[in-house]
Amino acid sequence: MQETLKYSDDSPSALPLVSVGIPTYNRPYGLQRTLNCITQQTYRNLEIIVSDNCSTDPEIDVIVRNFISKDCRIQYFKQDFNKGPAFNFKFVLEKASGKYFMWAADDDGWEPEFIRSLVIPMEENACISVSMSGVKRIDEFGNFFDITRFNEFRYEKYNQFKMALYGASHDNITFYMYGLFRLKVIKQFYTNFDNTYGKDLVLICEMLMSTRFYYVDEILHTRNFNIIQGTAERYPDEEIGKNYGDRLKFFRLLFRLGPYLFRSKNIPGYHKIWIPFIVVRFGLWMCQLFYSEILKKTICGNHNSPQ
Repeated sequence: MQETLKYSDDSPSALPLVSVGIPTYNRPYGLQRTLNCITQQTYRNLEIIVSDNCSTDPEIDVIVRNFISKDCRIQYFKQDFNKGPAFNFKFVLEKASGKYFMWAADDDGWEPEFIRSLVIPMEENACISVSMSGVKRIDEFGNFFDITRFNEFRYEKYNQFKMALYGASHDNITFYMYGLFRLKVIKQFYTNFDNTYGKDLVLICEMLMSTRFYYVDEILHTRNFNIIQGTAERYPDEEIGKNYGDRLKFFRLLFRLGPYLFRSKNIPGYHKIWIPFIVVRFGLWMCQLFYSEILKKTICGNHNSPQ
């Protein structure tokens, strides 16, 4: 694919506006890194929307206002009480006005060319709804964990059914939640979202059956991966933590998937014949995850028991 999108520092308004939504809560140092990465993107025509979910750490406010003093592209909203991450993610999406939109987590990293590299193929091909780069994961200590590539999406005529099946059995497909979307498309799909386990995976499965994805084969995004504490351990008193700690979360997700996809107004009718295959593939994977979690807890319990 030939690069046709041109850029010059003195005419950013000639490029389509990209909205970057940053939901944040009590991670000042992560937020500072995120704002550094986003404000230093080589693609300059951005609106940067920060929504603080009523953080108790005053450093959040200090950091954001410091960036605002140097960068007029930043909009800052502070919620009056903690409304949960699902609300915060939807809030920044609703505030977006660009042609394209991306979520930026407050503990991740991006290379300066990330946004520009994803805008180019989407400007060239109107059929693409979301694009993503390769992803590097690091643990909470900054150690390298792994790299994920999605080479199948590099080809315009990839097998959509095959990739929908892939998405129903690989949670790394949810990295596309942090890719670049056409705003009108993601607003069409991101409805009735809540803090239940696996909602991001369900949304991506729906999009895989409805729209076209694209992949840029460069490692331009870094995600933090918490080995020691998962979502349930980090947020034990919040709704999302309780949902992720639910022993039956895999089965609850499984029984929601089929009805959700059948009710979808986004999936073409002729693609809905795929749903039984998607659900079976998904069910086998959920059973595997369930027994792996039980085994892990059993081993950890035995290891921690008195000798």
